[in-house]
Amino acid sequence: MAKKVTMQQIANYVGVSKYVVSRTLGGKDGVSGPTKQKVLQAASVLGYFTQNQAPGMDATVLTSTKTANKLSVLILMPTTRSRSKEHSFWGPMLDGVSQRLEEFGYGFVIITDPYVGQLTDSFNRDAFFGVIGIGSIPSSILLDVYREDYCLVLIDHEDRTYPCDTVFNNNFEGTLRLTNHLLGLGHSAIEFVGNINYAPSFYDRYLGYRSAMEAHDLKATSTTELAGGEDEHQSFDRQLSIPMLVERRNDGTLPTAFVCANDSIAERVLRDLKQVNITVPGDVSVTGFDNIEKSYESDPTLTTVQSYTDELGKRAVDMLIRRYQSPESPFEKVVLQGNLMLRESTTFVK
Repeated sequence: MAKKVTMQQIANYVGVSKYVVSRTLGGKDGVSGPTKQKVLQAASVLGYFTQNQAPGMDATVLTSTKTANKLSVLILMPTTRSRSKEHSFWGPMLDGVSQRLEEFGYGFVIITDPYVGQLTDSFNRDAFFGVIGIGSIPSSILLDVYREDYCLVLIDHEDRTYPCDTVFNNNFEGTLRLTNHLLGLGHSAIEFVGNINYAPSFYDRYLGYRSAMEAHDLKATSTTELAGGEDEHQSFDRQLSIPMLVERRNDGTLPTAFVCANDSIAERVLRDLKQVNITVPGDVSVTGFDNIEKSYESDPTLTTVQSYTDELGKRAVDMLIRRYQSPESPFEKVVLQGNLMLRESTTFVK
């Protein structure tokens, strides 16, 4: 039996008082239009209206949520400094998910700070048919998803304990091709920059780089000192990275090319190299991954791989609907192929 959705749960979700929810659902004045719409949308997707028709509620207001289907989707997107709706990588992904859901007439709720037990405590199971996870989702949260028997699709993440449908960029192939491009330019001292344990996508990108190096009997090396945080919102101690670059230049251990785990890391590497008067691509070539806006606005412009982030979101919705309609079908791992974007940051080795 589905748990009763309370006004307090709606208030907690929207971030307003129970009094505001009560006046809205009671059809009373004193609540602004935007707030009223947020309350009504939350009440609808949480399943409040499947158990109660609020007295005095205007039927035309109820239909203004623009949700053609009774069922909705939960979107898990843990908010960090590197993962937000405004981020140049994660933002378009979320847009792709929401646009495709709207095309099919499904409502959705975005959970930015999921906690263990939230799916059972705060949401009416009968109101949702599936969950889409964006980026890394803790296994403890995925366990809740399995306990509630939701259909599940993960974007740019997978969990070995809880198999499900997943969709990724072709991270391995992308850095394999980037590294082969650098090898074709005569580079042999090529280093990977990034924390390979940060995310499955980073590890796959490292494996692509390593595979290309080993195919040419070259040593694969990686560094995290230049990576700092995994995107432009995260800070790191440049007092460590700058001296390291100077030391490696002076002792002759500086590579002729850096393959960076993403564009944000590459942009930071470009900045630090410039500060110590190491020219790009004259002294060192640099590549990124994802083709975010900064990649073609940087100086020099950045050689990278195109990630179709909005398409990842759209494909995840298609996979979720397929899973809902055919729950016994085998799990799929969909990989989208990106294109090399050859720009000014790479050239022939000296």
